[in-house]
Amino acid sequence: QLCLRLASTQAQYRQILRRAMLSMTFTPSNPSMHYTLFLEEPCDFHVAERVRILDRWEASAAIRRGFFDTSQRGNQSQVRNERYEGRRPLFRSIMDWELPLSGKLEFDFAGGPRTAAGTVEMAGPIFEEFFQHLLAAKCRPSQQFEALRAVSPYIYLASSQLRRLLGVIYDAEVRMHAFHVFYFRLTDIWNVKVCRARFS
Repeated sequence: QLCLRLASTQAQYRQILRRAMLSMTFTPSNPSMHYTLFLEEPCDFHVAERVRILDRWEASAAIRRGFFDTSQRGNQSQVRNERYEGRRPLFRSIMDWELPLSGKLEFDFAGGPRTAAGTVEMAGPIFEEFFQHLLAAKCRPSQQFEALRAVSPYIYLASSQLRRLLGVIYDAEVRMHAFHVFYFRLTDIWNVKVCRARFS
């Protein structure tokens, strides 16, 4: 938030806000999403460092608890599909990689706490009000996504509710990102197939 005080004009304020948005809205309690980071940007570099720390913590916790390894490279990492400057890096794990100070880093993160058994989804009337507010919002899909990601750690949804929510987002790429964010917030993940219609 302090970096926003550096702006002397509205244009500078908007520029700083745009560049710092991911860092400001990063939620360690629900970090699952696709990341595109430009490492020469201090805020993006900070996000990359936070994801690395989080990934190391989750991998250590999974090993300690004896969880089955579902990682892409057999190392308990939650990071998948890494690309640096459009190419797959040579490192075995992002945890062991010394981050460069520039360049484009892309990856998917599929981690965070899973929904506990017996968790109840958002009540129908509350979800309906939430849905109507989202439907009436006059903002870009990217702004809808940032708002949804910010509140995602505090809500649980049924698959049918997520299907309705995804229908509000008309941008296909943003819709997929929103699906990633709420995938581990589903109370009936076995019914997630009902969301497939939103991607056909």
